[in-house]
Amino acid sequence: TQIVGPTDASTFTTEVVNYMESAIATKPDGILCYAGLDSYPKLLQEAADQGIPVITIDSDCSDTTNRIAYVGTDPYNAGYSSGEAMVKATGGEGTVAILTSSVSSEKEQTEIEAFKDAIKDTNLEIVCMEETNADLATGVQKMEAIAQTYPDLTAVLGTSAYDVQAAAKVKKEYNLENLHLIGYDDQEETLAYIREGVIDAVIVQAPYQMGYLGVKMLAEYIDNGSLEEESIDTGTITVSIDNVETYKN
Repeated sequence: TQIVGPTDASTFTTEVVNYMESAIATKPDGILCYAGLDSYPKLLQEAADQGIPVITIDSDCSDTTNRIAYVGTDPYNAGYSSGEAMVKATGGEGTVAILTSSVSSEKEQTEIEAFKDAIKDTNLEIVCMEETNADLATGVQKMEAIAQTYPDLTAVLGTSAYDVQAAAKVKKEYNLENLHLIGYDDQEETLAYIREGVIDAVIVQAPYQMGYLGVKMLAEYIDNGSLEEESIDTGTITVSIDNVETYKN
């Protein structure tokens, strides 16, 4: 097994595509990959044309015809959980801004639609949505502008780890003590913000299960030529101050 991937968020998009192209060129027995970019339908078609089975993990391809399975979080279920966390944090009252890394990401937009479904019977109103390209500095700039435009804003949903961290930085810098923040992923900086009471809650995925089940299913397909399941939801957990020290147990 060869594991490759980008280490710099600023070059993520370019590097992911380059690694995928290189992987296809080596003609391996199978590929396990993230597939949340617009370029992936073409890449998966190239793999299929060469008879290389591909399983997507964490983020699926918009065109599922050329991958054999997906292992990861169901984006609708994750998004609905973020809405439930928002209702709990705000009491179902107030205005909400959304920071999203990509308005064209099918995964993130599904999460946002599910979030809307979860809050639809409350008195929460979404007043704006800004794109950050999953860049922390951009997220901070967008959050600063939002705070100035909506001084009485109640809450922010960040659909990526860097989005909620950007909102947390601005909340601390401008002493926005009454601003509630809901986001995704359990990076160490994010967990520190939860312990401080800056971030209310984050929706955390199960990356270990994605990797474990992804490899297991790929081996099964290579051995048997078929799979019992083509989609596995690895689930999420909502992490807040109540369980931040124990959720990994």
